[in-house]
Amino acid sequence: MKNLTKFLMLVAIFALKLDINAQTCPGSLGTTFNIASLPYNGTSLTTCGAGNDIMSTNATICGSSSYYGGEDLVFIFTPTTGGEITISLTSSSSWVGLMLYNGCPFLSQGGACIGSTQNSSGSKTLIVTVTSGVTYYLVVDTWPSPTCIPSFDLSISAAPVYDPCSGITTLSCATPVSATISGTGIWNVTACGFSTPGQEKVYSFTPTTTGVHNIQVTSVSGTGYIDYFYKAASGGCSATGYHAGHCHTFRNRCLEQLYLRFQYPWSGEGVQFYSDHNRCSQPSGQFGFRDGLY
Repeated sequence: MKNLTKFLMLVAIFALKLDINAQTCPGSLGTTFNIASLPYNGTSLTTCGAGNDIMSTNATICGSSSYYGGEDLVFIFTPTTGGEITISLTSSSSWVGLMLYNGCPFLSQGGACIGSTQNSSGSKTLIVTVTSGVTYYLVVDTWPSPTCIPSFDLSISAAPVYDPCSGITTLSCATPVSATISGTGIWNVTACGFSTPGQEKVYSFTPTTTGVHNIQVTSVSGTGYIDYFYKAASGGCSATGYHAGHCHTFRNRCLEQLYLRFQYPWSGEGVQFYSDHNRCSQPSGQFGFRDGLY
């Protein structure tokens, strides 16, 4: 009776370069709230008396330009985890606008509109995806009249902490799968001799025949480093115990083909690989196992 050994494959993108950096706004943003950490809950807030500093003439328009005429507040925050967050504003006022930027909202300062919600009601909900380490600017404004919001409550949720073990993908021979990986992970696997702060993706594979099995990465794109690690699944899904399968050391390049060869039954030794490198753009890839005896 054959002893089947199950393998875990960890794919980590690390040292991923972000195109958007925290922006320092020239000039006055007016009244600002620097949020130290998420989640945030503010009560009995008001824009009355704050002044009209973010206007349609000096800001990158996010949604309708009509919602830049009232007195405004700017909430600034830098999430420590990436993912989906919910921004909720509760008010009995009317014609309120929420505009979110991933940088300085002023013209030609690098900030881009991430999302907005604007209509005749006072209460608003905005659901967006944010990136860890990027500074965001949330503008609260109105389409006058009213010229200001007398009172409102504002809450901003934190993105859930990423768990690589919650979505393990099972691989089978000759069946390719695709994945997209971005943002910050929670593990730091150092089998390649480098830190790995990027998001992780875990795969599992159970061989059904004795011999050498190859994993082939048919295409990968991204602007950072990509490393591949492996270990026996008997060690459990965790950040420890991995062997270096392939250590990618070329900045601004990506892995185009990779063959990881490991012997079944499990030996833990003699892993060989072949790789080609090409320039490419998006942090995504396609993975699949190919059976073979060598």
